[in-house]
Amino acid sequence: YVSPLTLEKQKEIYKEYSNKMYFLPIPYKEELISKNLISSEVTLGYFGDFYSRNRNILPLYQALEKCTDVKLIICGNSDIKLDSTSNIKVNTRMNLKDMRKIESEVNALVCVCNKSGTQIPGKIYHYSATNKPIIVILDGENATQIRKYLEKYDRYIICENNLESIIKLINYDNLTKRKFLPCKELEASYIAKKLLELINVE
Repeated sequence: YVSPLTLEKQKEIYKEYSNKMYFLPIPYKEELISKNLISSEVTLGYFGDFYSRNRNILPLYQALEKCTDVKLIICGNSDIKLDSTSNIKVNTRMNLKDMRKIESEVNALVCVCNKSGTQIPGKIYHYSATNKPIIVILDGENATQIRKYLEKYDRYIICENNLESIIKLINYDNLTKRKFLPCKELEASYIAKKLLELINVE
């Protein structure tokens, strides 16, 4: 399993197989070091679908409506209609090549967690290959446990999925007060080593 919370839930459901269940995070393949870091302006990027049944992107959108000195680019499909504004650009889902280009141009990455459930979005792990700030917006009944798990990596900037919490976080000083590097604990070779250790346990 790629979420420690999902692992514990599955162990509860399938007690007879619990000794065969393990957790490992998703590794990234290679580091993505960018020169396009925050200088005089902050541009956030949210890449992924945001159907309302799964994720609530509205607090993020509303926060950027108020913080007009920060820009936001959204790329993804949804069942809700969001309009582009002077500082918010809303795109539908695009091909991987075009998305990667825009992703390289923003200087901070945003991930909005699911409204419910134990799963942790895979992009949280994939983004850890970069040297850009990664904003994780927590949501759902397991937000506290997810925060506790993610904080151990000392890689993410974490807030709650409400207007006040997001506005407090997305300011220039908060996003530039520390230097970010790819997370070595999520590197492919590190995770492979952990996998081999689990196999040896067997």
